Amino acid sequence: MIKEYEGNTLFKGYNILFFYGSWSSTCTVNEKILMDLNKKYPNIDIIKVNTTKFYDMKKKYTLNRVPSYLLVKDEKEISRFSGGINLKFLDEWLRKNM
Repeated sequence: MIKEYEGNTLFKGYNILFFYGSWSSTCTVNEKILMDLNKKYPNIDIIKVNTTKFYDMKKKYTLNRVPSYLLVKDEKEISRFSGGINLKFLDEWLRKNM
């Protein structure tokens, strides 16, 4: 499931935190790719974090750019990367880190 972060979410199980800027065209394109990924991995929640609205989250995870992606399990970071993506890359990233 893809959800918008609202400031009070506890991350249980596996989650992908997708840090985005509403002004970024790369983020818009990557969101569509994440929708396809979500069909393949319905047990992983994808949490969209607007870095303008939730700057504190960007600071908490020491992120320098958008888009950025963090794989977390039960609130603990497992892996991260930033930049453009494709479905094949995301699939390999998840299989490697889960």
